[in-house]
Amino acid sequence: MIVNIGESVYDMPVELFNKTIELALEKNTSRYFIYCLVLQDVYILANDFFDDKEQFLKILRSYVEQGFNVYFIEEGVKCVEQSG
Repeated sequence: MIVNIGESVYDMPVELFNKTIELALEKNTSRYFIYCLVLQDVYILANDFFDDKEQFLKILRSYVEQGFNVYFIEEGVKCVEQSG
């Protein structure tokens, strides 16, 4: 799978990607956390933390409107919001 982390792009096995996500989620203490954006089979690791639900929803909607599938944590629950 193709993964974008910051300024770098990697061809990464799914298992390594999943472990990277697990590590990021373990360090999360926010109520709302967007951790991955997917667009045309490219996975982009995000690092968007929010304590304010309104700001979180605003950014979430913005990503979906741009065509991203958004993977996030909302009050401890893993979720995905798909575009289209």
